[in-house]
Amino acid sequence: MTQTTTGIQRIANDYGTAALIVGVLLVFGLLPFGADFMGYSTNIYTELISVAVTILILDRRAQRREEVRRADEKAREAERQREERIARIIREMRSPFGDVAADAVKEALHLFKDGTFEGNNSLWQVNLSGHYFEEVQLAAANLYGADLSKAFLLCTSLKGAILTRANLTDATLILTDLSNANLTQANLTGATLEEVNIIGAIVYETIT
Repeated sequence: MTQTTTGIQRIANDYGTAALIVGVLLVFGLLPFGADFMGYSTNIYTELISVAVTILILDRRAQRREEVRRADEKAREAERQREERIARIIREMRSPFGDVAADAVKEALHLFKDGTFEGNNSLWQVNLSGHYFEEVQLAAANLYGADLSKAFLLCTSLKGAILTRANLTDATLILTDLSNANLTQANLTGATLEEVNIIGAIVYETIT
């Protein structure tokens, strides 16, 4: 009897109240009648089983809806936190305090690589000075007035990026894509460009 009760409790934990009802009916409904079970009120018992099964189905549906709701809520919260983090990183990359900006850039390195900042319109005047970037994806990003002086860019995509008035003094760009980028009034004094694609780039009043 103890093992049977424990089994019913386990089912109840997994499948809800309805399963417990079914278990109770099976254990306590069958035992008193034994061989005389056929004389038991079959219609009533069948109805009870039907009600229990219906409750079980509704309970599982309700649980599923709640699971989906919680998953959606969790995903929305994660996205909200991600957007807030990106906004914070961008703000800190504009900081006049070098250490703050440097820490923000380090925190953002994987975001630069996974394409998070592609097409981003908020990277203007960020301080990326002196940092090493490899396989960074910044295509179509707005880097207006950004400080990239002494930065090292390897296999980086700046295709279609806005680099107007950006400071690339003494920067090193190797295997970097600057095609269709806007380099109007950008400062490339002392910059090293090796195997850089500048097809379609706008270089109006660019300082070299």
